[in-house]
Amino acid sequence: MSFIVNALEVSHTPWKNGGGLTQELLTWPAKGDWQLRISVATIEESGLFSNFEGVQRTFTIIDGQLTLTFDKIVYTLNHKDEALTFDGSISCHCHLISVQAKALNIMSRSPYATRVVRLDAGGNIKFTDGPCLALFAIENSTVHLGQTEAVLTMNAESLFWVENALIDELNIQSGKVIACMVFRT
Repeated sequence: MSFIVNALEVSHTPWKNGGGLTQELLTWPAKGDWQLRISVATIEESGLFSNFEGVQRTFTIIDGQLTLTFDKIVYTLNHKDEALTFDGSISCHCHLISVQAKALNIMSRSPYATRVVRLDAGGNIKFTDGPCLALFAIENSTVHLGQTEAVLTMNAESLFWVENALIDELNIQSGKVIACMVFRT
């Protein structure tokens, strides 16, 4: 099974604390009982992140700049940085540096985990494990899907999801994508 979701066609849900908006792109395998959730978060105000007990979070900046503080450890992140993975139950304070920031927010529950990589044109990645793959196009992108010989054309801010595919590697022909490999721990 595979499909594409365009974030520009997904409604925004305000956060309970009023600090931003979420566009939920994927919950897998089911909406109410998910093991994986992928969304685009628009952060409009500095503040604490919600607590997600039992969830691994992976956060990748699409646009803007911010800091995430865990106890006394501070990470400054922008659209060029690799993904940051952290325990969703740990207190995390977000401080905006830019007026607002946009991020791909990936949450997984055991027995699944993710490996997330940012790839630009000319980049490639080989896969060794995992039943599922998500690709998020930061900008209009063209991706060669390994041994399937398929070429995928994606609009900016769209998510491609595939389960149990015979994709052994990705080659980014144009654009910028965030690749999320989902695997059993």
